[in-house]
Amino acid sequence: MAEKMTRRTFMKGAAAAAAAISLSGVLVGCGGGSAAADEVKLGAYTVKLYSANTHAEVQGTGGSSYKITAKADITFDKNAGGTFQELPCKGMFTGKIDTVSLNTDKPTGSLKMSNFAGLNWFMSKATVEVEMTIPTEEAYKKIAAGTPVEVTVKLNNVEGKLYIVQKDQTFLVLNTDPTPAE
Repeated sequence: MAEKMTRRTFMKGAAAAAAAISLSGVLVGCGGGSAAADEVKLGAYTVKLYSANTHAEVQGTGGSSYKITAKADITFDKNAGGTFQELPCKGMFTGKIDTVSLNTDKPTGSLKMSNFAGLNWFMSKATVEVEMTIPTEEAYKKIAAGTPVEVTVKLNNVEGKLYIVQKDQTFLVLNTDPTPAE
């Protein structure tokens, strides 16, 4: 038998529906917000670093140059409100090995990112090549010995750190400092 709809039953139903909707937002915020081990969250962006490697090249002058390279996926959160941003690549990635600063060669230029509906399917994610010059052979050898490369990522004045560590012939990317605490 159907219940007669009164103002009171309507208000009860509306209050219950409003409570359910507001609680669903809270519950969504409880899960999945943390970054994976090879990612760092920077405001509305998530940066994942992967495919890291080092290279030594002998120059024609008899000297050598040393590089560390990686790829970075930069993802703009589709739920962060519709906006369009142009991000300068200069200063986006910086690195150091112990106290030795690396020179960032790539990426250059700027990234155009958007999370507007309609644009977000092709502008909410970008992949860039990261390349840094290691200034000395000593610093290059420290990487092979397991000293982590500290990579600072900066987007919209929000900074985070990722660490590239060589274990045997494999490079790992971590969002926590792998150096044992003293």
